[in-house]
Amino acid sequence: HLEKRLTHKSGAVVWVHQASSVVQDADFKPSHWTVQLQDITEQKNIENALREERELLRTLIDNIPTGIFIKDLQSRKLLVNKAECEFMGVKNPSEILGKDDFELLPLDFARKAVAEDKEVFSTGKPIINSEIIVNWIDGTTRCILCSKIALYDNGKISGLLGITHDITKIKEAETALFESEQKFRKIFENIQDVFYQTDQNGIVTEVSPSIEKHSGYARQEVIGKPVTDFYYSIEDREQLVETIMVNRTITDFEVRLRTKAGEIRYTSVNAQLIIKNGEVLGTQ
Repeated sequence: HLEKRLTHKSGAVVWVHQASSVVQDADFKPSHWTVQLQDITEQKNIENALREERELLRTLIDNIPTGIFIKDLQSRKLLVNKAECEFMGVKNPSEILGKDDFELLPLDFARKAVAEDKEVFSTGKPIINSEIIVNWIDGTTRCILCSKIALYDNGKISGLLGITHDITKIKEAETALFESEQKFRKIFENIQDVFYQTDQNGIVTEVSPSIEKHSGYARQEVIGKPVTDFYYSIEDREQLVETIMVNRTITDFEVRLRTKAGEIRYTSVNAQLIIKNGEVLGTQ
């Protein structure tokens, strides 16, 4: 049994399956050959197309920065991509394939992972973006985001597709941002001077609670209003805007503001433009 390529009369290549056997004469000596040819060109074309698709899929999977794996019903890994190998700290997939989570992961993480696997196997419902914080094998703390989707064979669940993403750095950045915002909020709420922001139309978008002490206006009475409503003289505002648009920042610029009771407050203003991607969004 052989597979061969033959040349068709038209010049096209034809794939054939050749089955050959020797025929013996009455003295059991080779007499001649019988040869059967079957055109398998369509089959080979389908096989080549499938192979190209598999190669393309594998290339895509291996170059996705997110860990991807496939497990069987015993939670053993049957396929892993490069990102999953990096996540697991191994260089070769052979160090992972055929092993379950209890052989690969910290115990607490393995218990949770296998419990999730069983839930997917029993219900068929996917688990999307399950977040877990785990003490990793190397002693570091990791935050893992994992999704699991059931795979089917002839209508029955045969395993699952898993997607893992290490979001430790993202969580660290979120924590740092939250702490920074908390520090800013404490300063903002306790500052004795008045801090405020306006948009490009001069509408107040933020103001510190200290505004009430200096002007008599409650914070909610100021936000959403044109800042000019609180100037004693509109000319002061026009001069401030003209100066800041030229210099982008001003220091100790004197203006007259009006309190809720109608009194004049002489005020020193330090301000700068809020600029993003070259566009002026407002002032602060």
